[in-house]
Amino acid sequence: MKRLSKRATKRFSWPIFTLLSLNGITILGNALTEVAIPWLILEISDSPGLVAAVMSAKILPIILSTFFSAPLVDNLVDKSAALKHLSLPILLTF
Repeated sequence: MKRLSKRATKRFSWPIFTLLSLNGITILGNALTEVAIPWLILEISDSPGLVAAVMSAKILPIILSTFFSAPLVDNLVDKSAALKHLSLPILLTF
């Protein structure tokens, strides 16, 4: 087994650190959005029912796409086609 020099290990640590840091920022942004959108709707409309309706409409495409895309992905052998169908929830939310 080939040993890596100290310089080589330092070179590989920054991209991983950067990737994990940016992933953490993305998760934080998603968490803040999950709180801010219902709060904004509640402040604007003062209706908890409207907040529930908007949040249900937001999560409904994700739930429906899991039921319809899972059997399609199971039947497909091609990896690229499987990735296209796994991206269906992302496309339906926009």
